Amino acid sequence: MFSWFNLTSVSESAINSYSRDSEMPDMGPVLNHKTERFALPTEVIRTHCAVKLYRDAHSTDDTNTCYSDMYNAIKNATQVIYITGWSLDVNTKMVPTDKDSKTLGELLAEKAKQGVHVYVLLWKVKGFQDLVGTRNYATKKFFKKNSIKYALWLSDTNRFIYTMHQKFVICDDGKSYIAFVGGLDITFGRYDTPNHPLFREYEHDKQNATKSDVLSDPLAPRQPWHDIHCQVQGPVIYDLMNHFCVRWKSVKGEEPRRGNNIVFETDSQLGEWNTQMYLSYKDAQMNHCHRSIAQAYVNAISKAKKYIYIESQYLIGGSAAWSESITTLGEAFGHKKEVAPNPIPIYIANRIIRAIEADEPFRAYIIIPFHPEGSQYPEHDFSVSKIMHLQYLTIQMMYKVIGKALTDNKRQGKPTDYLFVGCLGKVERIPIFDIMAKNMVYVHSKAMLVDDEYIILGSANLNERSLSGQRDGEICIGAWETDGGDRVRHCRRELFREHFGDRICIMEPGSIECIQAIKVLADENRIRFKATKVFKDNTHIMAHAFTVDDDGKVVAEQLDDLDGYRMSFSGYISKWAFDDFLCA
Repeated sequence: MFSWFNLTSVSESAINSYSRDSEMPDMGPVLNHKTERFALPTEVIRTHCAVKLYRDAHSTDDTNTCYSDMYNAIKNATQVIYITGWSLDVNTKMVPTDKDSKTLGELLAEKAKQGVHVYVLLWKVKGFQDLVGTRNYATKKFFKKNSIKYALWLSDTNRFIYTMHQKFVICDDGKSYIAFVGGLDITFGRYDTPNHPLFREYEHDKQNATKSDVLSDPLAPRQPWHDIHCQVQGPVIYDLMNHFCVRWKSVKGEEPRRGNNIVFETDSQLGEWNTQMYLSYKDAQMNHCHRSIAQAYVNAISKAKKYIYIESQYLIGGSAAWSESITTLGEAFGHKKEVAPNPIPIYIANRIIRAIEADEPFRAYIIIPFHPEGSQYPEHDFSVSKIMHLQYLTIQMMYKVIGKALTDNKRQGKPTDYLFVGCLGKVERIPIFDIMAKNMVYVHSKAMLVDDEYIILGSANLNERSLSGQRDGEICIGAWETDGGDRVRHCRRELFREHFGDRICIMEPGSIECIQAIKVLADENRIRFKATKVFKDNTHIMAHAFTVDDDGKVVAEQLDDLDGYRMSFSGYISKWAFDDFLCA
């Protein structure tokens, strides 16, 4: 077991820093972390909060409309608006179904003219301009013309490739604050619904990361985009605001304005929640690395009793236990370090091993993209095949140790009865033409649900970049209900319904029947994806490009041709072509 950090005691300095703040409002009682099962001991618990969980940017039933709620919150702001993101596109139409709605840029410009203090903090893409597609420099020009305060933040690691990856919005409504946190940037290509269409809808926001000419090619399918986001109300917004102000001051040298006579009230219809804010970034001024996101994942995984369900854009970690040693570019210059020492995949495997040893039911589900965003041609985008190989080594390690535990403890069953790793896809008929098209549903969400009781979600992926505390700047929210509500369970069921269908969504996720049913469906849909046939029962889940035998041995297959090239899931490796530290 890796000892990355200490989870045993509350951070006295963290608590004292809050108690010394003379402007801090009454935040309610201080809870004993030992009585709160999922509370991370090193972070303050915020009580009397409200949380609304979103899947995807929009929902066709108008009850789960993230972009719409966010748009209306910005529209109703009277004093302050804080926005931070990896990317922001002022031309984004957040409510395209409303012809009278404005673009994000038009809305922010209007609020600035009304006297609302608008602050936008984005990633400074040093040396690249907009080569990586953030559109942040074009956004900067727009803001400069419209009296909107902006700042471009460079990673405190001073590495040009590491990003300001946090995604949240805070604004007031004249009486109280409201905030939105999660995986969604307000930018091009993010608008989607749980149906994830390839054609017919959302032509205003058509994107395909594997084909650069998608906009000019009517037969090219858009890339569906799956994400998880949340709305929060209550005292946790105080922590979000403080963090934004610290980040803003580190760039601009002065504090942003705050609202006057604005309180931290909640909507009782959203339930009663306890929440915590988690961070991952290096604070150069304090010479301190924040790693509470990784700590929170480890804490929740260790305390899970029935199941964990994870969605992440990447899955890379536990490199000390990989089956092969990766030589990094840094080693050529004498800098010998592990590629991805973050222990999250090892903790997942160890939690399963504990269940095997105790002969108790426990399941882990992990959903990642079919392949990372970018071209499948290694000569065009080497990082894609590199990341695929690092993920292959991670998954290989997890199944191997689970298989060994089954053998050592003389248990019946297979490693796939305990761990499922899959991806999402979509097959659809091209309008007018009698031709079928396919594409992956790009999994951009960063969330984990545990036992239908706890959820952590935000901007952090399960890889070294997001979790080390020295690379990308990340933020997450951890939340659990205190009023006996079942909103986490409802969110998990709706995610299961979206991916796995109506029959599986009502199964108990901790049961062997559930994980086996998902595997059967995923295998069948994988065959359909290869043959470009519509998935069964309007589901999206499919098996990834590898097989697992009864001993836990993972064998990589080739990915289906999405862009004229067939690439092995195990990837193509050249120790000189790319630095593992950037991919991991």
